[in-house]
Amino acid sequence: MNFDKTYEDCYVSFDGSNLTIGNNRIERSWDMKGEIPRSLSFRNKTTEKEWFSDPNPVGWLSVGRTGSAGEIMPDPGKDSRPVEKPVNCTIATHTDDDFGFAVPHLVVDVELEYQSLKVIWRHIIYPELSILRNSIILEKKSPTFSDRCADSRDKEERPEAAGMDEAFGKKEMWDRTRFKGEGYIDVLPGLPIHCKWKSVCFQDATDHHNNLVSSQEGLLYSNEKSAFSGNLLFVKDPMSEAEEGFLAVKEGPTPVAYQGGVTHDFEICGNNVLTSGWGVSAEEWREAQAMTTYGSAVVLWEGDGEDAILALQQYHRAIHRYHPERDAFVMCNTWGDRSRSVIINEDFMQKELSLAKSLGISCYQIDAGWQEGVSTVSAQGGIEGYYRSNPDYWHVNGKGFPKGLQPIAGQAKNGNMDLGLWFSPDSLDDFCNWEKDADTLIGLYREYGIKAFKLDAVHIRSKKGEENLFAMMRKVTEETDGKVILNLDITAQTRNGYYGRVQYASLFLENRYTDWHNYYPHWTLRNLWMLSGYYPTFRLQTEFLNVNRNRELYSGDALAPSVCGMEYAFAVTMFSNPLAWMTLTGLDKASRNTLERMIPIYRNYQSDILSGIVLPIGEEPSGTGWTGFQSITGDGKGYLLILKERNDGERHSYALWKMKDREIKLHRLMGQGEDRMAKTDGAGRMEFCLTGNFQYALYAYEKVTES
Repeated sequence: MNFDKTYEDCYVSFDGSNLTIGNNRIERSWDMKGEIPRSLSFRNKTTEKEWFSDPNPVGWLSVGRTGSAGEIMPDPGKDSRPVEKPVNCTIATHTDDDFGFAVPHLVVDVELEYQSLKVIWRHIIYPELSILRNSIILEKKSPTFSDRCADSRDKEERPEAAGMDEAFGKKEMWDRTRFKGEGYIDVLPGLPIHCKWKSVCFQDATDHHNNLVSSQEGLLYSNEKSAFSGNLLFVKDPMSEAEEGFLAVKEGPTPVAYQGGVTHDFEICGNNVLTSGWGVSAEEWREAQAMTTYGSAVVLWEGDGEDAILALQQYHRAIHRYHPERDAFVMCNTWGDRSRSVIINEDFMQKELSLAKSLGISCYQIDAGWQEGVSTVSAQGGIEGYYRSNPDYWHVNGKGFPKGLQPIAGQAKNGNMDLGLWFSPDSLDDFCNWEKDADTLIGLYREYGIKAFKLDAVHIRSKKGEENLFAMMRKVTEETDGKVILNLDITAQTRNGYYGRVQYASLFLENRYTDWHNYYPHWTLRNLWMLSGYYPTFRLQTEFLNVNRNRELYSGDALAPSVCGMEYAFAVTMFSNPLAWMTLTGLDKASRNTLERMIPIYRNYQSDILSGIVLPIGEEPSGTGWTGFQSITGDGKGYLLILKERNDGERHSYALWKMKDREIKLHRLMGQGEDRMAKTDGAGRMEFCLTGNFQYALYAYEKVTES
């Protein structure tokens, strides 16, 4: 068959033998003549660099190591010998924008039909972007070969497995290649042997982890086989005429939430890079009719390390476009002072909303306690199976809110605020009640105008559970026309992480409490700073607390919240979505005055700051250094947040992104400093001055246009 389809500069072509997908910047092709696709070419069309040099490309599309269609040998450097060839191969395309969240793109579904299984190999490509994504959808047609063998694999007589034995030889090979969850999603074979690589791994479950980013680096080596956990793998060819590389992305959770026997995300075998781990267990697949694997992507870049990070940020913004009405806010949540659900009632909320209006809070979120049922995190204890325990579980608490939520919803609206609520999707039986959950959220949005739901107490136990949770979020997004903000809590249990199916949500990053002595402004700052190079900060909420609560627990601590002060505690969150993790009625007058002064000024600039690419500058936060952020909003313009922690210095030189040998104009917006003209050196460095400890300066900058 011959197939050709275009969308703007994106295209797909298939001549019956070779499949090619690309646009003006990136192109990949595969040999489709055999049992499974074989990677042929990976080309940067801007530089005309071909990344694959292997004359015998590897067949890779693994349908699980079960003896079913698309089997891959344990050694990815060797050719695969699948059990069966596809009986049919068709291609379907459509355009999509994921309910307005994504950049409009071309979706290419390559359907490989085997005797008992249909594999939909899905590709997504964006106009004028060097990004190509893919995932694998498995659809069962009838009991699979591996199902038939499963019950008899330990028997001496296994006539059903004859095909497997013929393909792989001995029974030992059959045993060695049983499905263990490490199916391959992509392979990049025959890379230049002198390539450098860097893997980046993330942690969530932030109740238990305070070091959220780690990395490893190395060189390709012909005899080395290594496996890595992490969502990102940067590969750079130092021998290329134009300094360039590519980024491989594993679109899945962090290691604490792996499903289906996954043990890692990438394998490097000589000069072959493989994206590994489907997230689907053999047991799940036997019961399921359809499953979607974790996804992957490749992103090309040219230039230095700064350009690699900028390309990654472009990837994120292709999946979730920035919209200021949805993605720039200052939220208050009631839970941060550990008063929990016992204080939640109409009278208390009326007082809180009055203060929130005076401070300039844009969204007030009521945590657990607004609902009729007992929550998993409430003072009274916890359960799963909400609807089974109480059909009225998600009705409004009639004792605390005898008139429903209408009075406070009206007050919030009059105060130019959105109203938000805590909500816990029912994890029971792999989110079997996901449709009820979706209908509950949609109903609350339609009845009360609830705009922000914190999705908490989420426990993903399987790939099926992940898919049902995603289906819930997708339904809410579709039926509210993307108006609802989903704050996906990633603080505990097993969640979707940073690179899983979270495109419809912002991330409720962490719970910190002065009550437990685990809140320090520099810890919050460090986590944001570390993540900002790899994740768009407009999708992160970072907390500031009532710094004067529980002062006695920090006695003698030079980095205590009260020593840092309220102004600094708020300032460190300004290049994300600040979260007032507190009850406002608990603030003293001085703290209220500080926030009342700061937040309205900040809100004048927040949407523009977050529209830019936010990146870390200065030193890694430690409580004793000079650090900060840069937001690049255009060529030679943006914002700078200069932060001075506890130290004796008054001046520090910062290396700025993409600012070498530039004369710029600095306009002070908040904090210390003054308007001035300045010039960066050949390394992009510029000196700043701040006096005192825990000080900051917020600047708008723009290059001086040559006359």
